Amino acid sequence: MRKRSRGGRSSAALAGPPKDLGERSAAADSAGQDPCASGGDATLCGWKQLSNGELASAETTLTQAVKDAPAADHGAKSAALSGLGEIYVGQGRIDEAKVLLRKAADLGNEGAKKRLQTLVLPVRETAPAPGAALRPELRERPQREVRLPQR
Repeated sequence: MRKRSRGGRSSAALAGPPKDLGERSAAADSAGQDPCASGGDATLCGWKQLSNGELASAETTLTQAVKDAPAADHGAKSAALSGLGEIYVGQGRIDEAKVLLRKAADLGNEGAKKRLQTLVLPVRETAPAPGAALRPELRERPQREVRLPQR
């Protein structure tokens, strides 16, 4: 899925929210509740902002959600960390994303584990197939002898 920020810039493909957050978001929507309203669920709000392409707002919201998550609530903290990791992926901040996704994975977040695996795969370089013709501009061209008329 491809997301656009409000600035119109395209970001990297972002993963969706963890399954439990997706279910809670659907329940809140059907009940007409806004998780971003005062007193709402900050993690759920951050993921909603993220899915709407509001990366700056989502980053602020999820950063606060990580700080506010109770130490014993690994699910909330890992979901917020995973969301921040997705934002960083979208911004091309891959090394920072890996750190956050690793923390989320260490707290048991399966989505973060899977996403982390996609970020650590080596980039495969492709070489031309044996016998493939070089582009014409790369081939050595024969030189023509130029003779000037004699006077």
